[in-house]
Amino acid sequence: MEHRFWLFLIQFLLLISLTVQTGCLRRYYPGPKQLVCACNSTFCDEFPRVGRIPVDSAVLISSSQNGFRFEREDLRFSSKFFESKEKENVTRILIDGRQRFQTIHGFGGAFTDSVGINLETLTESAQKQLINAYFSEKGQI
Repeated sequence: MEHRFWLFLIQFLLLISLTVQTGCLRRYYPGPKQLVCACNSTFCDEFPRVGRIPVDSAVLISSSQNGFRFEREDLRFSSKFFESKEKENVTRILIDGRQRFQTIHGFGGAFTDSVGINLETLTESAQKQLINAYFSEKGQI
């Protein structure tokens, strides 16, 4: 019985830390994709700044149906990662950081007539939050 209590407590604290860490105003809806992050007139979660990435590193930013929103994970490449006794089962990845193929500035989205109509139904501060989510230095959806 005591074991279950500690397990529950650890899960509860983990859930609280994820909620605080994600900075997401959670809304739940019925159905398989039930969790969304909502924006309102006072709050909208922001995509984290990536900044400079060291040569032997990568940054992974992910979201999931389990509640992760814009979770940043810093990864380091290691020679141990590529070493194996079974050489035929090893996949080698060579990344030349000096050669850039593209720069991503954001992902899709359009302001159509219907967006304009719906935008007018929001309060002025909620309108500003939405516009900033798309076009500000912090936003750039």
